[in-house]
Amino acid sequence: MATPHGRALLDELQALADAAPAGCRVREAGAITLSGHRLPLPVFLLGDADPALPGFAVVAGVHGLERIGVEVALAFLRSLLARLAWDEALHQLLARLHVVLMPVINPGGLLRGTRANPAGEIGRAHV
Repeated sequence: MATPHGRALLDELQALADAAPAGCRVREAGAITLSGHRLPLPVFLLGDADPALPGFAVVAGVHGLERIGVEVALAFLRSLLARLAWDEALHQLLARLHVVLMPVINPGGLLRGTRANPAGEIGRAHV
């Protein structure tokens, strides 16, 4: 059974991916299928892609019932995406590093409101 809050978070994530501004690349790390519905795993990439530069990742939503991490990751992502339009200091910073954001790694668990993924696994290696 889908939770309304989980559905709203996934809808927002998809809207951010669909409307990503210049300066943000969106890739799909994969997808899962839940009750016949395809749930993509979007990854947001900002900054210089040079692997020699420093970088950091924000990954959330490993356990579906732990929504606060997803909410924090989405708030951070919304802030970065909005600032791309006007913040020269952010552009200067992103020229020297790369940022990877994956706000939901277990969309099936988030949608169902369970700790486990749709296969019933709770281990991080199985998400």
